[in-house]
Amino acid sequence: MTMRVLLIDDDAVDRQSIRRMLSKSALNIQLEEAGSAEDAWNTLRDNEYDCVLLDYHLPDMGCMDLFESLRLVEKGDFPPVVILTGAGNESVVVEVMKAGVQDYIPKANLSMETVENVMQHAIKVVERERRQEKAQSKLKQLAMFDELTKIGNRHFFTMRFNHALIRAGRQLDSVCLILLDLNGFKKINDTWGHLAGDEVLREISRRLAHTARNADTVARIGGDEFVVLMETGVSREGTALLTDRIREQLTLPIAIDDHEVQVGVSIGTATFPEQGDDSVSLMSTADREMYKAKLAASSARESASPAREGVSSR
Repeated sequence: MTMRVLLIDDDAVDRQSIRRMLSKSALNIQLEEAGSAEDAWNTLRDNEYDCVLLDYHLPDMGCMDLFESLRLVEKGDFPPVVILTGAGNESVVVEVMKAGVQDYIPKANLSMETVENVMQHAIKVVERERRQEKAQSKLKQLAMFDELTKIGNRHFFTMRFNHALIRAGRQLDSVCLILLDLNGFKKINDTWGHLAGDEVLREISRRLAHTARNADTVARIGGDEFVVLMETGVSREGTALLTDRIREQLTLPIAIDDHEVQVGVSIGTATFPEQGDDSVSLMSTADREMYKAKLAASSARESASPAREGVSSR
């Protein structure tokens, strides 16, 4: 396997010496050179490398300035960097390592074996860091999204809700909380089992995410309880239009194997700042409105025959 390495050094003699040294390596190193910070900038932006050997002293730009600038604009994974320094003092080592450089080699100690070992170590360090970052990112995602439905969970919603209220308060804007609770969901669980109930929740989540606007936040905050957070373009008419669309989409029949099931939805809304100036008061208002809607739906089901929510054969 080829190891692609970029050597950045303004001294042509040093570059030639390192090239000659690495040509004898058993690692199959493909060495490319840049004699200035400008050349290195262009080369690194246009190519991918497994490792960068960077001379500490560059006349047109300090190596640390170059390193920081490239890392700020680099969109992909930045390659591991090994500094070549003639100073060899502790302050230099501390400086480069604090900046994020993986390792260093004093030029007085340059040898094929040293360069090979240090580059391989630097590559392993970066690979380990990237694995850790991916693992942390996955954990963060698991902490923010509902595992069953793949939409945001309560923690995600709470964070977005608080941020939206802070922004709206600062910009004298409005935020609308739409709280939803499914009607008839327990009957589906009791009749067809929890696997069918899980599929209903997944389908409801898909419909809800599709019906909400792109700028809205959708989350599942409880068993069969969901929220939609309207953060922009909030108006009474817009809220009514969206809740009507949600009700229409969520109450359509859902196919489960060889039968269809149907749920209803009770909806409560609360708008900042008219109906509350913090998340607790707004949630309380929306919850009261949702409870009233659920009582009304329950009364309607008792007087209707057959009930709207339930189960039917296909």
